[in-house]
Amino acid sequence: MSAGRICSRVMATAWPNETVRVAAQRMAGNDVGTLVVVEPNGASRAVGIVTDRGIAVRCVAAGIDPATAPVSRIMTAQVQSVGEEAPIEGAVSRMATSGTRRLVVTDHRHAPVGILSLDHVLDLFTEEAASIRRLLEKQKPVYEVHADLRLAHPALAGGGGEGGDSHPDPRPRPDRHLGGGRVRSISRI
Repeated sequence: MSAGRICSRVMATAWPNETVRVAAQRMAGNDVGTLVVVEPNGASRAVGIVTDRGIAVRCVAAGIDPATAPVSRIMTAQVQSVGEEAPIEGAVSRMATSGTRRLVVTDHRHAPVGILSLDHVLDLFTEEAASIRRLLEKQKPVYEVHADLRLAHPALAGGGGEGGDSHPDPRPRPDRHLGGGRVRSISRI
C-alpha cells in the first residue's frame, strides 16, 4: 500500500506572508487542522507546514497577535515529505525518524498533493487487523467446530463410543499419546 492511496487529498495551503488569522480561518473553512505553506510565486512547492496546534501553542499561548503575525513566524519550516508512491512502511519510518505525525505527500514533480497523518496509518492497520481476525474466525479448526456443535446441541453429545460419545472428541486429551509424546495443552490463536 502506498502513501498516496491512504493520504487525505483534501489539502489547503497558505502563503508564508499571510497572517495567522487568515490561515486559521482557512482551516475552519476547509475543516482541516493542517495547512501546507507554499511559495507565493506559484511554484507549488512546500516550504512549511502549520497546524491548529501550532497556532494555539506558537501564536496564541505565546501572546503573538494572529491578526498581524505572518504564517512564516509560526510555521514549521522543516517540511517532512514522502512521495505518493512510497510504501506505508517507508512513510512510518520517516515519521519515526523525524518525530512528526504528518507528512506532506508529493507527486513526481515534488508538488504537494496530500497529507498523510499517523491517524491515517493507524486506521489502515486497524482495518487490516480486523480482516485478519475475521479470517482466523472463519478458519477455526475443525475440532473446535465439533466441540461448539456439541455444546450448542446436547443431543449430539450422547450415544456410545468412548466416553458415551457417538462421535469421539477429535481434540487430543492430556492423557492421550500422539506420536509417542504426551499432549499437555492445546493453545488457540
